[in-house]
Amino acid sequence: MSTKLTGLQNAHVGVTVGVIEVLCCQPLNYCKNMRQQGLSWRTSDPRRMYRGLGAASVNMGSCTMIQFAIDGSLKRMALSSSGHDDDDYDDDCDDDYDCYDNHHHGGGRRRRGRREEGEEEERRLSVREEMGIGFAAGATSALAGSPLTLIMIQQQVRGGRTIDTIRRISAPRHVYRGFVGVAMREGLWTCGYLCLPPVVTRTLRESYPGQFDADAKARVPAALIGGLFACYLSHPFDTIKTCMQGDIERRCYGTFTETARKIGENGYTAFYRGASFRYGRMVCAVYLIDSLQGVIGSRLYPNAFK
Repeated sequence: MSTKLTGLQNAHVGVTVGVIEVLCCQPLNYCKNMRQQGLSWRTSDPRRMYRGLGAASVNMGSCTMIQFAIDGSLKRMALSSSGHDDDDYDDDCDDDYDCYDNHHHGGGRRRRGRREEGEEEERRLSVREEMGIGFAAGATSALAGSPLTLIMIQQQVRGGRTIDTIRRISAPRHVYRGFVGVAMREGLWTCGYLCLPPVVTRTLRESYPGQFDADAKARVPAALIGGLFACYLSHPFDTIKTCMQGDIERRCYGTFTETARKIGENGYTAFYRGASFRYGRMVCAVYLIDSLQGVIGSRLYPNAFK
């Protein structure tokens, strides 16, 4: 997301980037979901891997749209609220030159000595602020994402038309099955792809300017780190969610707690079934989203980046 764009513009960029990511990475998502449920992921028909593509595209597009919009809006609010705090300014600074506010920002951010009328303050959000905002944006997107992932997983397991799947899961007790797992997964995932990569990229550019003299070079390790964080912290929640949504009849898996207990009977490694497929997808997704959001944003709304 970009603080230069409005919430609606960030939403437009988010849905575009999300759909592109799904089209590229859906086979890895299929293999992960099958592996988590103990089903065979091997198939001689590549089309099988794209079962539920429509629901997956709407899910990723809508969730990314919501995440971009909320993340961008909350970041602008955080920056704007801090920009009106006169206590953040050092009274010993001259009006005519910059100073460093060591007390509030650890000596790492350049601040104006006194705010002049109409002057916009520049600062960076702390890592804690970035992560908190990212988690809130991701968890909120689960309101849209939970029913859509349910449709996708039911189609992957059973096949059939989308409309038939929607009819089958439309009972109120089914619609938000696995919601807690989706909310936790999306919150941690959003931290991994929206918050960490820019922080890692900026840190590498500033700390090792010789090795990372362009954003493109720093984005590769940033994607690896962001994907690792998003995958392995959120994967247990994702496994619980997938098992619950693949068994809407509750033959094997009941509530969130009961499902976690059932999976845990096979040891903690059972929570990480399919993690290699998911990590592969997440590294690709983090790199794609981190790279495309700036490109697509500037192409769709060039005036905002002038």
